[in-house]
Amino acid sequence: MDAGALFKRAASCDYPPSNTGSLVVRRLEHTRRVVRAHVPLLTKALLGATFVEDAIRTLLQADAQLYFYQSELGVPAAAARILIGAATLAGLGGAAALLAPAVENRAVGVLLGLVLYQQLAYGRHAPVTSGNAGFLLRNACLAAALALIPATKRLAAGRSLLPGLPAPTAGAAAKWAARISLGSRVLLATLGLEAFVTLGPRGGLLTLPLVAAVAAGFRTRPAAVALMGVFAVSSMAATPFWSVLGDSAYAAYTRDVMRFECVQTLSIMSGLFTLIQAEVNPLSMDAQLCRRKSF
Repeated sequence: MDAGALFKRAASCDYPPSNTGSLVVRRLEHTRRVVRAHVPLLTKALLGATFVEDAIRTLLQADAQLYFYQSELGVPAAAARILIGAATLAGLGGAAALLAPAVENRAVGVLLGLVLYQQLAYGRHAPVTSGNAGFLLRNACLAAALALIPATKRLAAGRSLLPGLPAPTAGAAAKWAARISLGSRVLLATLGLEAFVTLGPRGGLLTLPLVAAVAAGFRTRPAAVALMGVFAVSSMAATPFWSVLGDSAYAAYTRDVMRFECVQTLSIMSGLFTLIQAEVNPLSMDAQLCRRKSF
């Protein structure tokens, strides 16, 4: 068989039936490469999902939002309408622009501002089951995941971490990238402590080893996969919005709060998905173990 035929067979994953084991391995490797190539886009889509859900819910409940601004925040009706409209447009526009590489940095800036605005507006009336502290932690996780997008790209291009700062040397850029990844990893792991609220004391205690493993970077990929499973189980257990029936005001409010928290959890899980696909961070136990094995 000539080289051209071999290349076509490799590209199409069409292998001889007698080599079944190799066929499975190569198909899995092909799938892994395809998934890895689409991880950035998938991550950004999941990050934007919570802003899209929030914007749609705000549009459908404009009167209730207006009442909240007037009664709880003391904002005049005209100003409240402007704030609600601006936040809705920022959420939809920012989530859409996040998918376009040419304007993703501006989209991150808009969405970071929206996260800060939501924390200031709703921080004392947190729409999550873990209360005000949980709402603050969730917003911090979202902000860290968003900021990670332009920060890592700037460092990879040899530019400063933030505009206006001096450009780092090659070694310093790598160190800053590792530190940013470490901070994001610790924040994402810390969110697993919500299991004490959503799954009870036993569930929280069972989750602690996973939280510690992800934070320390020990067996990061399997630990992140397991923690994603905990997030999924805890989200279904604590926020089953599809099971809340009825047309009463209380039922509608409960359903909306649960849906918001469920979608936000999905957005935060995108950060763990990034960890699964990322290379080993130098600031992790995995990296130390690899260095020891090399000696």
